[in-house]
Amino acid sequence: MAELDVTYRCDCRCQMCQRWQDPRKEEMTLEEYGRLAEEFQHMGVHLVSIAGGEPLMREDIFPIIKGFSRYGMAVNLCTNGLLLEKYAEQMTTSGASCITVSVDGAVARTHDKIRGAPGSYERIERGILSVLSFPASNRPMLRVRMTISGQNLGEVGPFYRRWHHVADDVLLQPVHRCPDAFYAGQDRNLFQLDPQLLTQQLTGTPFQKRNGYMHKFLLSLRQCGTFPEHRCYAGCSWCVWIPGERLPLPGAAYLYRIGKKRKFSKGMEFRGFQ
Repeated sequence: MAELDVTYRCDCRCQMCQRWQDPRKEEMTLEEYGRLAEEFQHMGVHLVSIAGGEPLMREDIFPIIKGFSRYGMAVNLCTNGLLLEKYAEQMTTSGASCITVSVDGAVARTHDKIRGAPGSYERIERGILSVLSFPASNRPMLRVRMTISGQNLGEVGPFYRRWHHVADDVLLQPVHRCPDAFYAGQDRNLFQLDPQLLTQQLTGTPFQKRNGYMHKFLLSLRQCGTFPEHRCYAGCSWCVWIPGERLPLPGAAYLYRIGKKRKFSKGMEFRGFQ
């Protein structure tokens, strides 16, 4: 799997993210992504997740997606959903396998405050319904994802009930904080999660299963107040490229950093590996 953060540009101002504040404007070109797709094919990459910033702000985002899907790779597009209504029809023929839409509250007030974008919840809701109006066989799978933070923890249950019969999939992603993380927000209150309240919110949902990832997270939250420790597979099974000179791996959450990829070859040359 590879994750590509194709831009820092974003039309949200999320409290748990700093990417929209990054002043760097440099982005890899469509041609470079085409060459990268060839490299990925040689490497046996089967899944590419495209994120940002907001990837739909790139004028060439759909050719970028097709550049990977034409090699048989599944492509997941992660979006804040503000431009989804505008591009709903194009999404159906984009080559994407899945669209993951971020919705950070069960009600507009909560979501809009966290995302720093008044009126965004209603726009995103219209965008989601626009994509879902196309037959399932003629469009990508649509997943709705909540980033669980201290500000929306009490809405996890209502969020699930709002979307589980509407979207194709519902995903919960607890917010995380790492001192060296590239995009973590600065408000520490966002990262304070009460395990008892979260347990209550998960009751009656599939996320309460004992073998599920949220159950493991809850156990760790009770024990040490944060995520469980896992072996890092950075550069082995999950690589991330984002604009700029340095980035954490994997999933932009850990301490490993790798340089901006510019020269593509079977040797997979990187600049600034630490």
